[in-house]
Amino acid sequence: MHRYFGLDGPLDVRQRLAYLFVILDRSPRDGGVGVGELEAWLRRQAAARLDAVTRREMARHDMDGNGAVTLREFFAGECVRKNLGFTTLRVATY
Repeated sequence: MHRYFGLDGPLDVRQRLAYLFVILDRSPRDGGVGVGELEAWLRRQAAARLDAVTRREMARHDMDGNGAVTLREFFAGECVRKNLGFTTLRVATY
């Protein structure tokens, strides 16, 4: 697989498509890629990307590492302070 999608070597689009085509042609394995097969693959790719983004954002904001982001943790991020000019932020606790 790495020879088709790796960073070294020339980009061979035909080899990459041939490799990907086999992955897409799942049910039935008939030598063709149907709408359902393509849609299922696109959904899997989107879910994988969303999962990666979610994990990255949670790691960025979950300051105490408990697996949940509080409003205080969220607003404590550098991005908010820099973009909105907050120096201190008081968040009500309930």
